[in-house]
Amino acid sequence: MSVGGGGAPSNENSQCEKNPVSIIFLGGKPVQPKSEHYINLHSWTRMSRAAGASGARCVFLSTSWRRGRRHGLVTRASHSTAPFAVSGSDDEALLTFFTHSLCPYAHRVSLALAEKRVPHERVHIDLSNKPRSFLERNPRGLVPAVEKPDGKVLVESLDLIEWIDASFDGPSLVPEGKAGEVASFIRSCDSSFVSPGIAFVGGGWGFSRGDAGEAATLRMAEAVEKLARLVVVESDEGAAGPFLLGSTSPSLADLAVYPFAERFEIASREFRGVELRDLPRDYALRDAYDRWSGEMRDLDSTIALRPNEDALLAAWRRTMRLDYFDYETADVDKP
Repeated sequence: MSVGGGGAPSNENSQCEKNPVSIIFLGGKPVQPKSEHYINLHSWTRMSRAAGASGARCVFLSTSWRRGRRHGLVTRASHSTAPFAVSGSDDEALLTFFTHSLCPYAHRVSLALAEKRVPHERVHIDLSNKPRSFLERNPRGLVPAVEKPDGKVLVESLDLIEWIDASFDGPSLVPEGKAGEVASFIRSCDSSFVSPGIAFVGGGWGFSRGDAGEAATLRMAEAVEKLARLVVVESDEGAAGPFLLGSTSPSLADLAVYPFAERFEIASREFRGVELRDLPRDYALRDAYDRWSGEMRDLDSTIALRPNEDALLAAWRRTMRLDYFDYETADVDKP
């Protein structure tokens, strides 16, 4: 895999089935999009009112269309896989994000940009046929990569999510008083969770079916248990969580590990015939992991960046590789 990072966009706007309008709502104000990129939706309620006032029955969305549907705003829409990217001149892109919408490493950065609400330009890179212009700017050809306004290109997913949180205004992605714990976790999660997960579902970025073997299963169970222990339900101040390290909102720790947890859950069910949440021997830890995974799964940012599971599984079954998109053209809309 072009190891460094995945999670990115579709460059096409799907139109609504009825009465489509080319409007994106920014804080209740309808703006005509001037490019393929998207802007943040600040308020579903305000957007719903603005849509009603304008007579619009459908809009293009930059976050979970399911929530818009619950507000009676849309009948069907294709959610943007580039939440919080910019459109037109109302917001100025603060960076250019090179990504692949199926890569778990780039998924980390996509989530950080979304949760931090950083206006950015998003460029999807076909890793099986990297554009020359991309390689000229980033000779290693890795995604994720971020190009700063001064032209400097940064890579490596964990470095990038830390840099994003430290460099931009917006919700902090480090819980108060937890900076050391967050830094320690994200620097160890590749070895403590990602590596056991890759070995458990097949090894070497490939998949295999059947029993993973006692050693690989035990190692994966221990990795899930270790993660579950970080879902602090009670603290000295009372109830905490539901995110890692007792945080009440997603932190860098959650964003570093969730893209892999999401993929391992699907792969474990498909290729090993077991649910990842059932691996811990302690039922309390099973519940803790399930609680955390469910909270992460329901975030607008994760919903907006998630591929269709049936289509993804079809590609996995055909190629028997998690990183198949390194070798053929694919994206989140057409896995």
